[in-house]
Amino acid sequence: NRAATAPADLTDRQLFLGFLSELRTAFPDGAHEIRIMEELPGNRVVTYWTFRATQDGPFFGMPATGNQ
Repeated sequence: NRAATAPADLTDRQLFLGFLSELRTAFPDGAHEIRIMEELPGNRVVTYWTFRATQDGPFFGMPATGNQ
């Protein structure tokens, strides 16, 4: 389900790519580790992953902390 605050004129793909862009900007040293990737009916995929990084920039309104 889409968030109520998601702009209606953007596709789910565009929203996800925007999220990834913010993630990369806020956590430039980020490392993703895919744990599980499973294909679902209806041409969908669910992915569980671990993300480790240092917050060097703002992320969804939260200022940078410098913490891992």
